[in-house]
Amino acid sequence: MSSDPHARVVERSGDSDPGLRRTSNQDRLLAEAPLFVVADGMGGSEGGEVAAALAIEVFREHGPLYSEKDVVTGLRTLVAEANDRIFAKARADSRYQGMGTTVVAALVHDDAVTLAHVGDSRAYLLRGGGLELLTDDHSYVAELLRLGALSPEEAEKHPRASVISRALGTREEVEADVQTVEVRDQDVFLLCSDGLTRMVPESEIKAIAAAAGRLEEASERLIAAANEKGGEDNITVCLFRVALPEAPGRKQTTVIELSVIARAATAERRAC
Repeated sequence: MSSDPHARVVERSGDSDPGLRRTSNQDRLLAEAPLFVVADGMGGSEGGEVAAALAIEVFREHGPLYSEKDVVTGLRTLVAEANDRIFAKARADSRYQGMGTTVVAALVHDDAVTLAHVGDSRAYLLRGGGLELLTDDHSYVAELLRLGALSPEEAEKHPRASVISRALGTREEVEADVQTVEVRDQDVFLLCSDGLTRMVPESEIKAIAAAAGRLEEASERLIAAANEKGGEDNITVCLFRVALPEAPGRKQTTVIELSVIARAATAERRAC
């Protein structure tokens, strides 16, 4: 991967809020271009915080992996290292037994963004006024929904909506879903914990993001909306906008009047 990516992050914003029902914030956030990560810890207040912090620490520390040619391998390696570190910490200290964390990470490179995720923290793409969910939740309810055992309406109200089927640190090995998205100029990516998506419907997320003038304003409004609807969990939001430079040698399309062409043709004939 080039150290000077074609796609550039031109605007970013990230914020985290404990919500209205929790006494602590187990979410952690990394927003240091070209890498963006959201982690939502679980396993008691202290354990969840530790697991999420360890995951973010691994992603922040291992900068050399970003320069690898194979970005997918690099992100899988980071996920595996974070899983190993959390799992080892839990085994070494009984206070942290059973702790884990979700993770959703986005790495901007070349003309693309590569995503890696485990758990139910999500990534969205905001493009041309639309909102597209890029990740599939690793959760009990999401699996039932994919199998057709639940309707979307039933899934929203299911009592086990917060039970996830895959997390970092709860087992010796974990598999991350990894995908690469080719970007367009001015695409905006949203990473978030389920404290946002369980409270705020996607239609409202899209409307809030579209109406905000700046990404910082969008972050603030999204968190406020989650709290207005009850703030039942920690809420973390990370947004970043990418720009694509004009390709070398690419000429701008120009509209020209026919009369101008006729005069140019006359001048060319006289020159001959």
